[in-house]
Amino acid sequence: RQARDKIDSLNAWRADSVVLTPSETASLVRDGIDPALRPDLDSLQATLERDALSLSGRFATRRIPRDALGPFAGALGPWEPVTVRGRVRVARRGTAAFTIDRLTIRNFPLPATVTRQMVQRSMAGTKDGSLEFAIPAGVDSVRVRPGALVLYRGKQR
Repeated sequence: RQARDKIDSLNAWRADSVVLTPSETASLVRDGIDPALRPDLDSLQATLERDALSLSGRFATRRIPRDALGPFAGALGPWEPVTVRGRVRVARRGTAAFTIDRLTIRNFPLPATVTRQMVQRSMAGTKDGSLEFAIPAGVDSVRVRPGALVLYRGKQR
């Protein structure tokens, strides 16, 4: 709710930008992803670094195609800790794209060549290795800084 209130200020108060905390960012992403994916995510947390977003949480492994994991598939429980990292940009009005370049399952980092395919096959709402999520139409650009996601109305500074 705090994230939505801040974002609403972009339009209602004519602010040129708003700053979201990591917890507000996690809420924005969770609320904005494909509803079919939400039940398979638990305890989503965001880490905001310079130009990179990391999302961590528990993920229902039934979404991961077993053939994509090879022998590692037998070692997974029904829910596993997962971390994805990448860049965020506004894809089009009302939609952000989180381009995932790193995927870790239970502290086991997957090779970059496998990450894109794994994301594409496991997560609803992905296009070309990017997880799309809804954002308010008033957001024209974003910037990830340490500890903050800055949403801009108008062109990014």
